[in-house]
Parts: sequence; C-alpha cells; structure tokens
Amino acid sequence: MGGVDITDQYISSCSAARRTHAWFKKLGIHFIQRLLLNAYVLYKQEQKPVTRNEKPKKIVFTDFVYHSVAFLTGVPDEKKRVTTKRKSTPATSSQPQTIPQPHILEKIISAESSKPQKRCRVCYKAGIRKAVRYECTSCLDKPGLCHGTCFVTYHASLA
Repeated sequence: MGGVDITDQYISSCSAARRTHAWFKKLGIHFIQRLLLNAYVLYKQEQKPVTRNEKPKKIVFTDFVYHSVAFLTGVPDEKKRVTTKRKSTPATSSQPQTIPQPHILEKIISAESSKPQKRCRVCYKAGIRKAVRYECTSCLDKPGLCHGTCFVTYHASLA
C-alpha cells in the first residue's frame, strides 16, 4: 500500500483535476497524470549512475511534467518557467530618481480580507503577475506597488 500513497503524493503536488467539475475531464486528466508519473519513475531509474564518480541529473516531478508537456505540445522550452523566486523590475534609468515626499508606501488595510492584496502596477505593465500587500495611499487611485524600484518607477512616470 505504500506505493499507492507515494504516487498520490506526487500527483497531488501538481493536480490539474481541481480546475474542472466535469467528471470525465477529471478522469482523463488523472490518467494523463498517472502516465506522466510512470514516465517519471522510469526516467529516474534510467538516471542512476553507472560509476561512483558520475552523479545523476536531479529533476523534480513538477519540472518533469513541465518539460514533457512542452516537448509533446511543441512549445519551445526556452520560455522561462514561473518560479517562486521573483526578480524585481529594474528602474527605467540608471540615475537615482527622487520621489516627492508626500508619497508613502503603506500596508493595505481591508475589513473584508485578513491578507488583502493588489497587483503591482509596474510589474503588471511589464507582463509579470505579482501580488503585493502595499499601496501608495497618497495617490488618488491607491495603486498596489512593490517596494523599491516599482515604487520609484511608478512615481517617476507620473512626474
């Protein structure tokens, strides 16, 4: 029974079945995930080192699924994958920019949510989806902004 539990753990880490309510779609997606898991297990078995000095290339199941789907659909794998580590958006100019004093970045306060969030305006324009918990309370529309470069870039574009 231990093998069944391990396979369920692997599949639950990147389950796509929760995105639909039709039972036949869930069943089809589940079969595809099982096929990908079996391929991953075979891949790991083939990656075992032949000699002591040789180290196998480690790849996690979610990355294996991503690369497999990219290969099967014909999408180039050069596109960067969204990761949890995000880089801040660089400022538009290399010179330090100044912000007028009344603009202050403060935490969003909301009665409806315990952890309210907004999208960062600068990152959103750059095509990056980033949720932030801070807004400029001095601006009329109270835009959500990242600390640092996005805050400076947004207010420099207003001036």
